[in-house]
Amino acid sequence: SERLLSAKAFGAEARYPQWEAGGRDVGELVGQPVSKNLSVRVKADVRNGVLRTGGIVGDISADGGQVALRVGGECPHVEIWERERGTLARFPVTYDCSSSVGAGIGQVSFSSGRAVWIQFQESNHFYLDVVTATAQRPLQEVVFSATDEDADHLLASDGLFVFTTRSSAGTAGSSTKTTLWGVRGARATRLLSDTSGLAPAAVGGDRIVISRGGGRFDLLSAFGRRLGTLKLQEDVRALAFAGHDFVALRQNRLEWVTASGRVRRSWSAAGGHVSLAGVAKGMVAYVAGRRVHILRLRDGRRMTVNPPGRGTVRAALDETGVFYAYAVGEWLPTGRVGFIALTEIGSRLR
Repeated sequence: SERLLSAKAFGAEARYPQWEAGGRDVGELVGQPVSKNLSVRVKADVRNGVLRTGGIVGDISADGGQVALRVGGECPHVEIWERERGTLARFPVTYDCSSSVGAGIGQVSFSSGRAVWIQFQESNHFYLDVVTATAQRPLQEVVFSATDEDADHLLASDGLFVFTTRSSAGTAGSSTKTTLWGVRGARATRLLSDTSGLAPAAVGGDRIVISRGGGRFDLLSAFGRRLGTLKLQEDVRALAFAGHDFVALRQNRLEWVTASGRVRRSWSAAGGHVSLAGVAKGMVAYVAGRRVHILRLRDGRRMTVNPPGRGTVRAALDETGVFYAYAVGEWLPTGRVGFIALTEIGSRLR
């Protein structure tokens, strides 16, 4: 019998497999349909509890003990690490990442076993796709496409994904229209549009928090209906929440606030550039410089992770624990993803 499928590796170190149909058109194959955007599911390369990836991790998002990663530099792709199963799903590149065009993957987000990511292609126009896939269903599907629009602020929780697009509202020199989109099924749904500026800050429990600037945040339903307003300090840079636990990042301080904006407790978060990594189970995680901090809200006890290696450290907290990504190596750096379970975090808090 003739072998119609072969695994072809590309890249400097041949780490990213891509399917090709034996040199023939997919349309020529008889029987089960074959697509070039099918994922490859392999045994994860985990040593001492740390995942080894084929490239630097550029974005990370976790939920339910699984994590989605944007991996690679010039030609990034998406991977899903199913930690408990010990498997890794790699989704091959479906865009043209040749040096003559601008192309790549922006953000990736993960919730309820599903990954969604933003990918783009630039030539005479700017082509945008929002793509989704799961480890169990290997075919990548496009849930949104646009031309000459930009997308950003991709967030997810409880199976709800949101993102924004920006486009000119009219003639040259006019204001920019920002549209908020929601994704639950096979297509994105428009939730809200305006020209005053809006940016999703957090998602959770079928609620969306959008920033209006100046410390004002609007609370929306999953369908875009306004539920209320949260007024915080004007210098709030980021917000995360789970249930009734809202955590705001102000410069180098964390504030645990109520839904009415009252500050319950605050802590210093100094140590370089600070970014929030999630709120779950009464804890907040954040990255300061190259250190990952996990803090328990009720008493302020915390623990710190000092990843080895070099470069940017990224982290994501979910209800099972915290994932953190870093790079090792000088000439051809590769990625590493570590994990600390919530039970272990509880015993290490000081």
